[in-house]
Amino acid sequence: MRLNLSGIWIANQRMIALESETSENTLLLKIETKGAKMKFLATCLIAVTLLLTGCATSNVKTTITSKELETKKSALLVMSLSQPKESVQYGAVTIYFQPKGKETIGRSWVETYSQSTGFLPKPESDFPKEFSLLKVIEVPAGDVEISGWAFSMYQARYESTDASPAYTISVKAGDVIYLGNFSIEPHYGDGIFGVSQVRGALPYINDQSQRDLVMFKKRYPQLPTPINKQLPVGIWATEKYQEMLKVLAEIEKKNPANPKADD
Repeated sequence: MRLNLSGIWIANQRMIALESETSENTLLLKIETKGAKMKFLATCLIAVTLLLTGCATSNVKTTITSKELETKKSALLVMSLSQPKESVQYGAVTIYFQPKGKETIGRSWVETYSQSTGFLPKPESDFPKEFSLLKVIEVPAGDVEISGWAFSMYQARYESTDASPAYTISVKAGDVIYLGNFSIEPHYGDGIFGVSQVRGALPYINDQSQRDLVMFKKRYPQLPTPINKQLPVGIWATEKYQEMLKVLAEIEKKNPANPKADD
């Protein structure tokens, strides 16, 4: 089970109000609009609400075979998760998935690294130039929904619910499917005592199949080359969400407490 910090950034399709609230532990900015729901946590110190949801998924064993997958009536999803190298000190990228039609509380996720590792060394990147890891996860046969993303930190968590469209893929027992590369671009601003903090995040889906599939065959030579079901390439977010990020960036620039903010 995952301990999930949940505080409040709320945004929907039409902005109707903006207000700020302070307490001893938390600075919350609320953006309320009409339509979709997106929740973000923005805290100065520690969030006050804790929720338990879902479970993290690790890479499958490198010795797994197609016969095992068919016997278990399961399939493999292949992808890579990326984030800028400098962002590793702030937090990790998470991608959520679940059997289509199931409750969100039962969703699973795959992440660049676990926040529970604390100050232990982060994993080495599988690829040069950026912090990027190949992920190979097992899912039950049927319709699987790639339902959202998050960029999580010790002090804050930026998580989409309806900020990005969900994608559904159908998998059969024994399938090995490539989905693409998921990357997150954090947006920074000055925090307490002028320390830089993440103020938002923008998700992308990229085609890194040539790079990723070479790495996959090195690790899983006994498995067939994955079927390429590359998800749509580009910014994985609604126009309304992108507009909201621009508004937040402008607020950050004009905030006297954050004179150096430029994102």
